[in-house]
This record gives sequence, C-alpha cells and structure tokens, in this order.
Amino acid sequence: MAHFDAYLRSLGPLAWWKLDDPVGSPTAADSSGNGYTGTVNGGVTFGQPGPVAGHTAALFDGSTGFIETAYQPTFGAITIAVWTNAIPALFTVNTRVLAAGGAGLSGWDFYVLNSSGIYIEQGGVPYGGPWLQNPGSGWEFWVMTWDGTTVRGYYQATQQWAVAGPVGSITCGNALTIGAYSPGGDFFPGSIAEVAIFGYALSAAQVRGLWSPPVLFSGGSGFPQMVGQP
Repeated sequence: MAHFDAYLRSLGPLAWWKLDDPVGSPTAADSSGNGYTGTVNGGVTFGQPGPVAGHTAALFDGSTGFIETAYQPTFGAITIAVWTNAIPALFTVNTRVLAAGGAGLSGWDFYVLNSSGIYIEQGGVPYGGPWLQNPGSGWEFWVMTWDGTTVRGYYQATQQWAVAGPVGSITCGNALTIGAYSPGGDFFPGSIAEVAIFGYALSAAQVRGLWSPPVLFSGGSGFPQMVGQP
C-alpha cells in the first residue's frame, strides 16, 4: 500500500479519491491534499474489497448512489485513472463511471459500457473510442490521457486507441461526479476505487507504473490485487 501511494503521489495528482473511507462516512476524502472532498449521495457503501492491498473501495448500487466532488474541471491536458469492478447485468445504455458537465455545456464523461468507451466532449462533440475489452466482473484499470492534441485510452495499462482530441481548453459546467452523470442519473453498478486526476498526460510508462506492481496475489474472481509499487 505504502509503495503504491508513494508512486501515485510522486506523479502529482490534482485530485485523488481512494474511496477507502470508513463505512458510513458521508464524505470521500481527497488524498491529493487539494481539498476536493466528495459528498456521498444515495446507495454508496464504503469498506468493500479493493484492487490495492490495504485499501478498500466503494460499492455503488446502480440506481441512487453517487459521489459529488468539489472538483470542477478546467483543463487543456488531463489524465483520468480509475479502477472498477462492475456488475454488467445492471448496466444501462448510458452508464457512467465519472462525469463532469451538463446539458449544452462543454465537459467530459468517462464511459465504461458494453458498446462504448471513454471520451472527452467539447461543445457536444465526443473525442474517444471503443475499448477492445468490454467491462466485466473483476477489477479493471481504465485510463484516459489527453495531451492537448491526442486522446488515448488504456485498459489494464495497454493502449487501446488514440484519436485526435479537441483544440483548446475545457471548462466543465458541473463538478466531477463519481458513479453517475452530473449530478445524478446513468448510475454505475459495482465498485469503484482509486480515482486519480492529473493535470497533464501521463506517459505509457507512467500508466504501466500504476498498473504493474512486482508482486500480485489472487483477488478471487477478479483480477489479481496490487500488493505494492516500487
């Protein structure tokens, strides 16, 4: 746990919600030190098994649960990284993991869907691509980077696609919501952990660094959990 925390922190996150808060907590702490605390709404249960050893995760009920953070994104480059353990049978057509923006406003959504992927949206125009791996049960690691020119999507630290991105900066209409659209709807069913936002595009090596610890142990039916990151 300490090694993973130290490595992620060394990358300089703008915001970082581990989602390993105490059971019953009304808030989700921002471990970046920037104070972007999240407020829990509806069916969110902390204390669930997580992908990083020593950290727990938050379970979202897929119908009412979401966390509204105090982070309202304005960016010209960005990295979004998150772990999910979905319940595919409860997916809806517009299930979101993360979202920021609103009707008629520039923003971005992080889709993990059976038929779509992840994208940045600017003025209603999406930039992104489908995943080669559709979400399933078990812990999965999703990353999107935008360097101001190219949007890249990674699954389990392997790049899945790269497309030309939007031009200029994006200012979102709403604060970032975890587990739903902003500020509710299109709810995510399953567990989410280690939501990290960076104000630049992580390199492929840095993405692998967040994914590839030296030792793994079985996470049961899901992907092996992380023990440590040197």
